Amino acid sequence: MIAQPLDIRGRCFNLIGISVFAQALLLILSPSTSAFFRSDDTRRDDATRLIGPGWSQKTITGELCSWDPTAKAHVICVLGCECPVARFYANKLQSMAKEFDGKGVLFLAVMGLIQDDIPKIEGFLKETEISFPVIRDEEQIHLTNLRATRTPEVFVLDQNGDIVYRGRIDDQMAPGVKKNQASTKELIDALDAVIANRPVSSPTTAAAGCLITYRNQSVVRINQATPSETSAQPSVRTELEKSQQEPAAPTYATDIAPIFYKHCYDCHRPGDIGPFDISQVDEIRGWGDMIVEVIENGRMPPWHASPDHGEFRNARSLSAAEKETIRTWVAAGSPLGDLDQLPEPPIVKTGWQLPTEPDLIVPMRESPYTVPPTGTVEYQYFVVDPKLTEDRWIKAAQVIPGNASIVHHAIVFIRPPDGEPIKGVSWLTSFVP
Repeated sequence: MIAQPLDIRGRCFNLIGISVFAQALLLILSPSTSAFFRSDDTRRDDATRLIGPGWSQKTITGELCSWDPTAKAHVICVLGCECPVARFYANKLQSMAKEFDGKGVLFLAVMGLIQDDIPKIEGFLKETEISFPVIRDEEQIHLTNLRATRTPEVFVLDQNGDIVYRGRIDDQMAPGVKKNQASTKELIDALDAVIANRPVSSPTTAAAGCLITYRNQSVVRINQATPSETSAQPSVRTELEKSQQEPAAPTYATDIAPIFYKHCYDCHRPGDIGPFDISQVDEIRGWGDMIVEVIENGRMPPWHASPDHGEFRNARSLSAAEKETIRTWVAAGSPLGDLDQLPEPPIVKTGWQLPTEPDLIVPMRESPYTVPPTGTVEYQYFVVDPKLTEDRWIKAAQVIPGNASIVHHAIVFIRPPDGEPIKGVSWLTSFVP
């Protein structure tokens, strides 16, 4: 009812067999002469080396991406496929890559989230139309070397490979916050300074986006010590010894999935507004730290009724025990457990929730409202004539969005015929995920 599904994937993006001019970072058909990204580069693919002078690694399209010693700066963009903040800034980064075309600044994306595999990254690139090189950091080596914390997070490296700026792109968007326009432009300011051979005035800012969950190590890390120091210390407990002495950690199959299904699955499922499917075991661990953050600060599940005024049957808020179970699960590495015991996701009723079929269906407008892939959409108001010729009592009403994955909320009011006074608020119904 609000809009038809938004599809910006029609413009297929493929770098295979196409070279990229290093200074412009634009797709061209002539052979490339850049040391940063060329298909005939003979240097070896070294995914374990810190990005800097001498580094090279294959992109997800098979091209060899190499450090360009002639560039003024390299911008390393840490991105994630499903983070709403990263998706928003992907288009901005692409625009900046074009803006700094010819100024000696090269852009590179690093994709290293646990939940982001190659097919998902390829889909992300098609939707966002990123044309600068993208590498897969499957073992999170680059993320670890950069000490990246969130997506998106950008790192500006000078000609020596030193990080001269790290942090956010600007202040337009953060989780739960989106301004009409940015009031700061930290990344552009940093690049302008590097190009002008000036120090970056604010070399570090706090990245605003989705927390990165790092892979858990299979070996217990202990402080580096000499053999004599180690022998003088009490023995270090192995993972097996710890598991025998400590209570078993909660698992997704038996402890966490029931909580998520009860409080989160309405939105975090295919085709709905949540950025990921909370029932997918192959990616749920990659969201662990972010899940803890949003339940700690109260952003999720979205529930604003005060507990001081009673209990509500449809309350989405988590209990203190449920929150602690989730914290413990993430701290333990988000173990899946015995997936044979995993319950089936609940069946979510779609369409009309009314006890009977509606007597009247009123479209919001004759054609769907188109949501642009980027930018800010101001609050939209639509006046609709239900074409009633006599007074009618309304017993129940419901809003059904045309594309639930992009509709934040909708509110319907009753407006009297033109010329008649409006009495009261006349609220009728609403849609809130």
